[in-house]
Amino acid sequence: MSRVATYLKLALAANLWGTTFALSKILLATINVFALITLRMLFALAALLVYLAATRKIGRVVPMFKANARWMLVIGVAFFALSYIMQYSALSPWIPGESSTFNQAVLLNLQAFFVVAINRFYFKKRASRYVILGAMVAFTGAVLINFKPDGFSLAETIWSDLMTIGCVVLWGCFTAFSKPITEKEGSDPIVFNTIIIIIASIVLLPFGALVPGGLANVHSFGIGEWLAVAWLGAACVGVTYVLWFSGLKEIDSSRVVVFVYMEPIFAGILTFLIPSLGEQLSWFSAIGMVLCFLGVTLAQREPRRKGIEAARPTIAIGGGAAA
Repeated sequence: MSRVATYLKLALAANLWGTTFALSKILLATINVFALITLRMLFALAALLVYLAATRKIGRVVPMFKANARWMLVIGVAFFALSYIMQYSALSPWIPGESSTFNQAVLLNLQAFFVVAINRFYFKKRASRYVILGAMVAFTGAVLINFKPDGFSLAETIWSDLMTIGCVVLWGCFTAFSKPITEKEGSDPIVFNTIIIIIASIVLLPFGALVPGGLANVHSFGIGEWLAVAWLGAACVGVTYVLWFSGLKEIDSSRVVVFVYMEPIFAGILTFLIPSLGEQLSWFSAIGMVLCFLGVTLAQREPRRKGIEAARPTIAIGGGAAA
């Protein structure tokens, strides 16, 4: 796969993620966070299984899981399912001190720095100065895009903001620790994504079914709500993570994760194109969008001497060792 094609896939994944917030906020007025996440996983899983069956790849699911069972369970349960629960719970009114959308938007964009830190201290893999500088520039842009006159406040939202920070750490682990499996020779990103979603669905289904305000409330959904759930599942989970894992297979995780800064660019464009959203694109937002793009571009620049990385410990996966 060419490097340009990889970049386009990662940018598309980030743009699809940019559509999730508004739809999720609408659906959370009817069902709770556990039900929403569970429905997303089930729709994503259905779409992936249909594709694997049509392409005759469904037989690869069990062998790939057996070869990487320990780390896939950790990734699926702790770094994926739990990340979703914490991220959406922080915006739920039943959490003391519900986080503001501005606070969470800023905090979630710290993910790239956690991936760099994990690579540095666990894998002993140093990110290039371009990746670090690019992440800093893009983060500044993301803050400007999400800037609100009332600013960044922690006084009344400390607990939900701490939950968001914990979620960001887990999302960083998700990207960093998925890399060793996805880059293995013969690894199929679609099969990997399917396994992770199967694990997450098993974890989430009891919560979605048993917690009050959960799946029992879906009877009130209209066609619009079901279309929104289908989009959030099939497109924003099923498709996006296949694209994400495809990128991880080709390039370093610290470069991949910087593409999350494409998400606020797309959200800003939607604000400009759809006046009915009731949001205005300020000069801060416009400057922030430019900075996000510049930061992502800068992070992909190769240093003059490739392989600044030192030898790093391997993760034992399925009896073998993967970088």
